Amino acid sequence: MSSAALAKVLNETIGAILIATLASFFLSGIVVTHVTSYFKAFPNDKWYLKGVVALSLLLTLGDTANDGALSYYWMVTSYGDFEALEHIPK
Repeated sequence: MSSAALAKVLNETIGAILIATLASFFLSGIVVTHVTSYFKAFPNDKWYLKGVVALSLLLTLGDTANDGALSYYWMVTSYGDFEALEHIPK
């Protein structure tokens, strides 16, 4: 693929990744707020319910951290390196 064509495709793709990452950060903030209010409102809930809520928080934070790391790789580390951006990291 030519450099100009690849730049056009990457501009469209990287923009979508940036918007999705920002939405992920925003929504994970909402999850943190809800988890905090849950633990304050229901301190006497059974341990397995609190465990499910805590697990959902950990999974959300892990996903958000992964989104941020991959966005950083694509937008900062590999900036201008079209060959590195042709391959999706595994």
